[in-house]
Amino acid sequence: MKIKSTFLICMILTIILTGCGTSSSKKTEQNTNQQTQEQASIQPGVPTNKIHASIKDITVKPLHFYGINVDEMDNGSGFVIEAHAVNQENASVNIYPKVVATVNDKDDYGDDRTRSIILTCGSVTTPYGSNHYGNPDKYEEYLPSIGLAPKEEKNVRYYIHGSARGYDMQSKSHTYLSGGDTYFDANTATITDIKLVDVAAEKTKNIEYIANKDWGKQVNVKAVDLSIPGLPILGKILTGSFENNTDKRWQDATIVMDVMVDNQGFTAPVRASTTKIGIGKTFFFRKPDAGEYRASELFIEYNNNNHQIDVYPAVMYYTPESTSD
Repeated sequence: MKIKSTFLICMILTIILTGCGTSSSKKTEQNTNQQTQEQASIQPGVPTNKIHASIKDITVKPLHFYGINVDEMDNGSGFVIEAHAVNQENASVNIYPKVVATVNDKDDYGDDRTRSIILTCGSVTTPYGSNHYGNPDKYEEYLPSIGLAPKEEKNVRYYIHGSARGYDMQSKSHTYLSGGDTYFDANTATITDIKLVDVAAEKTKNIEYIANKDWGKQVNVKAVDLSIPGLPILGKILTGSFENNTDKRWQDATIVMDVMVDNQGFTAPVRASTTKIGIGKTFFFRKPDAGEYRASELFIEYNNNNHQIDVYPAVMYYTPESTSD
């Protein structure tokens, strides 16, 4: 009887332990399946941090670049990345796209090579954001941020020219901290494909964006003649104004323009800033009679009038008085 009882107890324990193991395995399998489903639901172009903003229709094509004097400053060849950005939030946001480009160039031995390179903010510029000094460290492998006002959507451009830096996807350590960064010359390389692999987005903390449709029409391009005897110099400057119709005073405000010369790129910044704008007061981009036409941030210079110069509103932002830097 003792043997039978012992055997019966062992059988019961075995069944219980087996049942526990099965339950644990099922939970592990369920967790694994849930993680797989969550990973599968992450789609390129949509941020994974639950902010309703996106990037779509991304393309890349070759482009030539001019400097501040379009007749004398030839800044070589490069590329433009074009995309459509959408903000569905009721707040201003910064969007950070992450892209991988297929780059064809030659190695140090002169042999052809093809690399998949993560393009970074250190090698790509855009007039469509407020971050002109690089991304936060956590977005080191992302393009510079795009700034969008609440419920705003717009077409945006990124420019690649000169020596461009990125991270080689073939490298086992393709992060900046691990020394995996690589370079290519945008003048001689070709980019045959570009893919959007991730998007990050954050609501702004210190600044607010104003939608392009609310200020872009107030911008005018005024032609000026700065010629002196023997040296014909023509140019165009930005003029216009915008009223602070918000309920806060502005510590400062900035507009940034995107310029195309003969449907090609323009590397000089076209930007206007001002400070201390009260409620109902007017922010002047530049008064036509101010006599400050030499300000490089607002001036496009050329020696002949045969160029087509198109100026597009890129971004406008302000710092509310109650916000500290």
